[in-house]
Amino acid sequence: MNCPKCGGAGFTTVQSPYKVYTPRYDPNDANENKHLQTDPVKFFSPDVGIIDYSKEAWKDYLKQAETAIFINQKVYTGQVQSAESKEIDLDDLYAWLLNISKVFYNNMRMLLQCLEEYISRTPATVSVERPYSFAILTEGEAFVALNNILLSKAPVFIKGNQVDNFVSKFVSRDSPVIRALAILKQYDPLLFYSIDEIQTFKGANVVTQEMYTRHVLAYPVLLKLYMQDKNFLNQDDATIIKQLDKEIAGLKIPAAGENFRQSVINQVAGQAA
Repeated sequence: MNCPKCGGAGFTTVQSPYKVYTPRYDPNDANENKHLQTDPVKFFSPDVGIIDYSKEAWKDYLKQAETAIFINQKVYTGQVQSAESKEIDLDDLYAWLLNISKVFYNNMRMLLQCLEEYISRTPATVSVERPYSFAILTEGEAFVALNNILLSKAPVFIKGNQVDNFVSKFVSRDSPVIRALAILKQYDPLLFYSIDEIQTFKGANVVTQEMYTRHVLAYPVLLKLYMQDKNFLNQDDATIIKQLDKEIAGLKIPAAGENFRQSVINQVAGQAA
C-alpha cells in the first residue's frame, strides 16, 4: 500500500498559506522537459486588495458613525475656518445633544423626586435645570459676539431679533438678564441703536432729551435697584418702570437756563404773595 503520509510520492510538503511546490521530472515527457519550465523557486502571496480593505474599512465605519451624530469630517483645504462657519457646522450637533438631554434630565428629575419622597416625610418638589444650549462660549467671546451685533448696520428689528436669539441661547432662562432685557426693550426706545446713530438722530432733532437720558441711565439704574433688592425684577412691568422713572428723575441735570427760569418764577410768585 502507498504511504498514507506522502501518498507514494516519496516526499512531503508543508501545508500552509505559503505552500511549497516541488517540481518533479517526468520520464515520459518525450524530451519536452516540461519540468524545466517551472521556476526553481517561486513565492505566492495573497491578493493585497484584501489587506487594503482591512486597513481602510474602519475609516468608512468611523465616518458613518460621526455623520450619524452630526460630527462633520473636516476637509483641510489650507484655508482658515471662520468662527461663524464653525458655529454653523456645530448647530446640528447642539440640536442632537439637546434632544438627548431632554430625556436625560427628565429621568434625572424623576429619579431625584422618587428619592426625595422615599427619604423624606414631607417631600419637596424637585426641579432640575436643563441647559438651554450646549454651545460653549466664554464670557469674553459672548461679549464680543453681542458687541458685533449691536455695532452692525442692520435694521433695528433685525438686531433686536439677533440679540433675543443670542441671549436665549447662551443665557439661562432663570437669569435676571432675561427679565432686565424685557424691561429695557419697553423703557428705552434707543436700546439697539449705536452711539453714532443716536448722535445722528440728535443732530436731526429726532431724539428728545428725555429719550437720551433714558438710554444712558436706564441700565445702570435698573442694575442698582436689582442689587439693592434681588426680588425687584419679580414685580410687574408697570411697577418696575414707575420705579425707574422715579430714580432717573432724581438724576436728571437741569437744562440750560432752567435754574434761572425757575428762580424768576419763584421771585414773581414771592412778590405776588
